[in-house]
Amino acid sequence: MSEGVEVSEACESQVRILKSLRDTELEISVVLMERFFSIGQLMALSPGSVLPFDCPTSQPAHLAVNGKAFAEGKVVQINEYYGLEVKDVVVGALTEK
Repeated sequence: MSEGVEVSEACESQVRILKSLRDTELEISVVLMERFFSIGQLMALSPGSVLPFDCPTSQPAHLAVNGKAFAEGKVVQINEYYGLEVKDVVVGALTEK
């Protein structure tokens, strides 16, 4: 077999595998920012408490898939819900080990 045929068959095999995984669910998280709090600060929380974060609303949020960076975007409001408008996807995010 020539090298081109082997590569083509390998690509077809990968496409079949990816198609079979399309309906697999993954956990996604949108992270606005991370901050450390002391145990005492967390224990003092009660309904109505507001956690202050010193980041501007224009700062991008990060999308993580199974805990790994996947994309970056802007938090948007859609009626009474929030969404993430994706601005950039991390290259190789799903293929890196």
